Amino acid sequence: MKSFFRYVSKALAAVFALFVVLAIPLSLMTFNLGRVFFSPGVINEISTQAIMETDLITPLANQMSRENPEAGSEEPGLKNLFEKLETSEWRQIKQEILPDDLINEWVENVVDNLYGWLDSEEIYPQIQIDTSLISQRLKGEQGEKVAAIIFQSLPPCGEEEMEKVASDPSTLLEPEAVLGLLCKIPAVPPEDQIQIYETVLERIAEEIPPEVNLSTELENSEGLEEGELLRAKEMIRAVRLGSRLILLLPLGFLFLVALFGVRSLAGLGGWWGGAILMGSGISLGSTYVYPRLAYRVFAGDIQGQIPSVLQTVVLKAMEQLSREVLLRVRWQSIVSLLVGLALLGLMALVWILKGNQRSAGSEPSGEEIF
Repeated sequence: MKSFFRYVSKALAAVFALFVVLAIPLSLMTFNLGRVFFSPGVINEISTQAIMETDLITPLANQMSRENPEAGSEEPGLKNLFEKLETSEWRQIKQEILPDDLINEWVENVVDNLYGWLDSEEIYPQIQIDTSLISQRLKGEQGEKVAAIIFQSLPPCGEEEMEKVASDPSTLLEPEAVLGLLCKIPAVPPEDQIQIYETVLERIAEEIPPEVNLSTELENSEGLEEGELLRAKEMIRAVRLGSRLILLLPLGFLFLVALFGVRSLAGLGGWWGGAILMGSGISLGSTYVYPRLAYRVFAGDIQGQIPSVLQTVVLKAMEQLSREVLLRVRWQSIVSLLVGLALLGLMALVWILKGNQRSAGSEPSGEEIF
């Protein structure tokens, strides 16, 4: 009967050791995902870097100007002007009006307030973006450069445009007339035409609000109920707590292995060392397989659901997030591998110290080892 319980105990220890092997890669990946995703500093850096490296603002402004029927509705011909601007011109305009420091400030503001909302009792995140600098730049030296960029992007006037000029030359210096032509008028000096576009940009600057309150937009949005938002917040908090406590899972299984299977110091090294070594090996190997697998899943199933203008920046952010997470998992797996090897070394050391049995011609039994 005693041997029966011994076998049952060993079988349970083997099952729990298998759970340790599976729990180590799962817990390390989950723990580091939580550390990265719930770190405002890391997310701010990755988001800003992804936006900068993929030049999101340029294609976004270009697409919005082409697809938004309301763009430029306050200025006759302004929407047509925006549609004529190519990506290269938008990129130059972005560098003048939206410097990297301003974008970094906006991203940091949004990220910090989102994480602050997560730890608060507020229903809606309190996010306000200061846009007054855009108006100041449009009215200042940067606006003059943007006007010159716009003028240089225009083609020379054709026959149709020249006929309009000849029919009413008195309106050549009026913004509405210039926007209606959208070409370089030979009869008007370039500096005068640039001045007209500066006037148009100043009008646009006057219409830009000094602040964009995203909190108000969320509160006024249809289909977003307070209860759903609070439940989402609680779920995110639960995920964050779970990611912090996930390392207790393999530790708990290791305790059960020791409880049911360990009868000696050598046994401790054998059971724990073997399970930790295999689990850490799987975890280390997954850091080389996961990036390709994740990209294929994302590209095949999720990418089509994201607007094309955002796909590049989302892929870039995902790549950087994965790199950050997997780098941490990789180093922790290596440390865990060393711990497993050390435990197996302990088992071997204890076995070697039983030299009296070997010198007598007998081998230590499996019970003595495990």
